[in-house]
Amino acid sequence: MRLNAVLDPFHESTERFIATVRTLSDAQIRQPSLVPPWTRGHTITHVARAGDSLCRLLAWARSVVETPQYSSMESRAAEIDAGAARPTAELVADVAAGADRFAEAVRALPEDAWQAEVRMRTGELRTPHTLVPARLRELEVHHADLAAGYGFADIPPAAAR
Repeated sequence: MRLNAVLDPFHESTERFIATVRTLSDAQIRQPSLVPPWTRGHTITHVARAGDSLCRLLAWARSVVETPQYSSMESRAAEIDAGAARPTAELVADVAAGADRFAEAVRALPEDAWQAEVRMRTGELRTPHTLVPARLRELEVHHADLAAGYGFADIPPAAAR
């Protein structure tokens, strides 16, 4: 498998997302997103924490030691709430660092781990082959959810597929 072919769309989507976040003032971060009752800061923090949750699932695939996506839905919500009001620069840094962690977790997968099944928080069984496109989808959908000039029509055709 060519990892660049797998990760390039993810990197491109991350860069688009970060470019939009950088245009937002700290006051705009606190305005509503298209995900009620979340602000843009909630949505951005969710993107970062969701990436970390997928890193946990990739660690499970790699080690075969069950590692839940989230310790609880309450802790997931608390992490999102705790990060929502941060300044734009901190949110950008968090998303960028999370993207690096996710890409590294993908690169660290041995060949046999790509077929390992892990359980999403919803109970659905997935393999790493489906987690990378799921991350891309999350980035693109929540980019549009920021209501900051990027809509579903702006999603590149390859990413939309």
